[in-house]
Amino acid sequence: MTHMNASVPLSNDNTLTLAELGPGERASIRSIAGDASLKRRLSAMGVVRGHEVSVDQKAPFGDPRIYTLLGYQICLRNEDARKILLTRDR
Repeated sequence: MTHMNASVPLSNDNTLTLAELGPGERASIRSIAGDASLKRRLSAMGVVRGHEVSVDQKAPFGDPRIYTLLGYQICLRNEDARKILLTRDR
């Protein structure tokens, strides 16, 4: 079984984690890593494959951050955001 370390830069420059998404950038959700509990919680908030997400705000020290998804805002810790893989919209 292959284990992906989200802190390692990805070779494809179109792929990044939600935590790496910069202000004003948009990307589409590609997949979610993590345990079943995290996947259920994120799915209940609309964090599912194919949905577009953007960064709105971040706390003074950068964690947590507020994202726009499906026309509403969600707040996620960077720890969780690093487990959400995105494909950069071009």
